[in-house]
Amino acid sequence: MSTLALAEEGRLQRFLAFIACTLLLLSAAALNGYPLLFPDSGNYMALSIVAEELPYRTLVYAALLTILGTQWTLWGAVVFQALCIACVLDQTVSLLITRHRPLWLLSLTVALVLLTGLPWYVGQIMPDVFTGALVLAAGLLVAFGDRLPLWRRMILAALMALGTAIHASHLPVALALVCAGLLLCWVQRRKRRSLVLPALALAAGTIAIPAVHYLETGRAYMHKGGDIFLFARLVEDGIVARYLNEHCPLPDTVLCAFKNQMPTTHNGYLWEDTQAFDMAGGWDQSGPESQRIMLASLRHYPLMHLQTALRSFGRQLVLIRTGDYLRSSFRHNAAVVEIMLPWEAAAYHGALQQRRLLRFFDELNWLQVPIALAACLGLAWLVVRKWRRDRSLATFCLMLLAGLLANALACGILSNPQDRYQNRVVWIAVLAVAVVAGPSAFASLRRQKSAK
Repeated sequence: MSTLALAEEGRLQRFLAFIACTLLLLSAAALNGYPLLFPDSGNYMALSIVAEELPYRTLVYAALLTILGTQWTLWGAVVFQALCIACVLDQTVSLLITRHRPLWLLSLTVALVLLTGLPWYVGQIMPDVFTGALVLAAGLLVAFGDRLPLWRRMILAALMALGTAIHASHLPVALALVCAGLLLCWVQRRKRRSLVLPALALAAGTIAIPAVHYLETGRAYMHKGGDIFLFARLVEDGIVARYLNEHCPLPDTVLCAFKNQMPTTHNGYLWEDTQAFDMAGGWDQSGPESQRIMLASLRHYPLMHLQTALRSFGRQLVLIRTGDYLRSSFRHNAAVVEIMLPWEAAAYHGALQQRRLLRFFDELNWLQVPIALAACLGLAWLVVRKWRRDRSLATFCLMLLAGLLANALACGILSNPQDRYQNRVVWIAVLAVAVVAGPSAFASLRRQKSAK
């Protein structure tokens, strides 16, 4: 067979593997019978039709849903998400695997589908799936950008920019990744050209946030309500209750009236037992009082702030269970689907999630949680092992490790530790260990068999 024919056959195999990878990533949504919906999904769906300023939502993901045709079907969004993840997986295999790439792409995808929560984010109407894509794209660009043709680098940069803009928690993660890349270039005395595209992607994603808000609402702003999420974490940690009990009455402080009735959890303060939050001004007007209490409590209890922040960070690192809020249906989501997409209402109500038949997450987590924790440790071990032998691989693993840590810092400290925050990104550790250590392990096995 001629060289040209072999090349054509190779391209066809890679294309077919890419399509199969995309379909495998859609397996959770296909199993459910309809795209999966988180409690926040209804907000994003509604905002894709009628954009308005919500302090606890950015509009970038809602705008993306509009472009992807959410007004006709939700399937377009999850197919796009599957294509994005398939793309970054294909780029990873192209860079780190030298032989049998289509087979490796399929094998890795099957492993990720079975052993991680990845397909449950691909098939979910939420921006969480882009967290891992952001970290993986940044890691590939910093570690291997000089090996890639321009069009491949541009695809990774576009994914990084989209990931940066699409959720409030992603911007600090992207910033941390660029800073980590800069530090690695300095330590390794590498040229900083590999940081140009990641830095441009960070800038583009950052600019996109106020630009989208201006186009949708006529007002340019970054994020609203971030300080309120942080304040709610301080409520759960007991800092707010301690400050109110020790310093009330205070002028212009509504929460003093609730010092003995403050909710004890983050979600309780914001979403469940909301009397104190509402009386303080809710999302629109409670910001100044929250900021005043946070700053005053920081002056009075700096050690308590540090201890609770570190505890939240540590908790977030190990909270990695799959299935957060997917076992149940939610009335507001049903209302949004029935109003926006009445022709899909039957499929929505017939899905496993709405019939409360997604009952296997505990069994999945018995397998997935130990594997994910072992993969995170394995990622750190690979950094040490590869540092002298292959600096590019070590840099790649370090960038992914930095992404995992930055995500836990951003979500655990600035908001509140929850399983979904770290579960949405921990799959990259499983992928990295498999793709870096896997080929060496197989080569070693082949050598042993040949020796025998």
